[in-house]
Amino acid sequence: MAVGNQISTPTDSQIALIDANIGNIDSVASALRYLGLDFRLASSAEELVNVSHVILPGVGAFRAGMAALDSHGLISPLRALSRSGESKLLGICLGMQLLGDHSEEGDCDGLAIMPFQVRRLPQPSTGTIKVPHVGFTSVAGYQTSGLFSGLGDAADFYFTHSFAVHEIDRPANLGWSQHGTEFIAAFDAGNICGAQFHPEKSQSNGLQLLKNFLDQ
Repeated sequence: MAVGNQISTPTDSQIALIDANIGNIDSVASALRYLGLDFRLASSAEELVNVSHVILPGVGAFRAGMAALDSHGLISPLRALSRSGESKLLGICLGMQLLGDHSEEGDCDGLAIMPFQVRRLPQPSTGTIKVPHVGFTSVAGYQTSGLFSGLGDAADFYFTHSFAVHEIDRPANLGWSQHGTEFIAAFDAGNICGAQFHPEKSQSNGLQLLKNFLDQ
């Protein structure tokens, strides 16, 4: 599972992994350790001081995710970090969706860090496509730079989701995938990045994407 050259990363005190009881923390932490990184678990605003990279993983329902961030006092700090441009933020799966303005799931507002809406994947009336979308699927259409460096023209990643983002009203390097309909699988908008898939479960491609995020 080699992922290229040794990463030039910030120190352990500068990488924060959000722990608000909404994400698969153990899997993401294992991936970071595999890359040789130390990091802090951040469950409060105080633990987001002086960080250069923040990872927001998430699984489950949108409204529950926002409620968990609110209960930990993390909504305002995450918004402030995104506005300052001093820290890079990566949302994973539900964490990516929470970066948006609003979700159909639970009719709930998000962090409003990125201008997009989250909508349910359509369930075709016929055929073999099922929702939720679970498994490895190809992602393509991106520029092979930044978050997508070293991934070639297309790469497979592991998905598990029923809702998705279909357009972003802001310039960004977009990776696209398809499950009944086309949707945005990942984006790189400078200091704000998102991955609908789980890089921590996507073998060497996912490790490369995490490395790219932390190496910027």
